[in-house]
Amino acid sequence: MNADLARALQVVEHDLRIAGVPLPEVRDVPEQEWRHHAHQPCAMLLAVDGSGQRVSCLVDDAPVEQLRSVADQVQEWVHEELCRLERSVAWPRCPTHPLTHPLSAVVIDEAAWWVCPLDRRGVSPIGQLGVTARSSRPTRGGR
Repeated sequence: MNADLARALQVVEHDLRIAGVPLPEVRDVPEQEWRHHAHQPCAMLLAVDGSGQRVSCLVDDAPVEQLRSVADQVQEWVHEELCRLERSVAWPRCPTHPLTHPLSAVVIDEAAWWVCPLDRRGVSPIGQLGVTARSSRPTRGGR
């Protein structure tokens, strides 16, 4: 598997584990299958029922943007999996608004963060859910 993609998936895996959400089986997509997108290596996230979703990153992006993008794609997979399991799809759960929406993956000051999409407060750096205390760090228009 491409090192950039593997690194980003490993960081996001911490947040999956800490939240107790299902972990996907990650299956590498061989280079020859993504060769028409030579700068976009990918892998498959597979659920226990065999359903899956492709996850990728752009090799030309900065590592922080790769992490933000991969976190966003993993979040989509988690939402589908939690829906299939008939569980709340709000992952990662917003501590301020736990029943209304999940957090969003954005880049703030060259770091990838989970933020509340309503008040734009940074909750945790991606990969550190449950490790850091809630932050009031503003996003300044994060992606």
